[in-house]
Amino acid sequence: MSEARQPHNKVDIDENFIVENYSSMTQKEIAEHLGTTREVINHRARRLGLRKTSIPFTLQEGEVLKVIEEFPNYGVTNRSQVVKLSDNTLIKPKTRKGHYPIVTLFKDGVRYEQYVHRLVALYFIPNPEKKPVVNHIDGDKSNSNIDNLERVTVKENYDHAVETGLIIYKSKKLS
Repeated sequence: MSEARQPHNKVDIDENFIVENYSSMTQKEIAEHLGTTREVINHRARRLGLRKTSIPFTLQEGEVLKVIEEFPNYGVTNRSQVVKLSDNTLIKPKTRKGHYPIVTLFKDGVRYEQYVHRLVALYFIPNPEKKPVVNHIDGDKSNSNIDNLERVTVKENYDHAVETGLIIYKSKKLS
């Protein structure tokens, strides 16, 4: 019987990998890594008590949690984790292809989408020069670790993108 046709509980997969990576990877990414289907991962995650809406949060050594002022029911850590404070659970960021990871936060019944890297920068990266842009030093939009973020101007951000090959500089030719 093919793996796709096997009952979900009969597929031999590394449950520890699922538990360790469920908050930072999508089900599809976990499935690809383990060589199985997203459906198998979804079923196993539910069986393990890992619901995307209720992943328990535990403050790790060296991790600092700050309350998000605009959304007092939520907090952000210096390790780019967003936490729902009322039930102490992680908010899993959504990642759309080619875009920055975002989290959905609620305030007075209204939903707001916030960029994870901007929340981390707002609460953990000083900005005495009032630079308006948050740059990913390694160019990886999904890496919102505090060590990978810096405050820059729009021009500095553009220059960094050209230097790292994220965009191709096109000069205007005079005719």
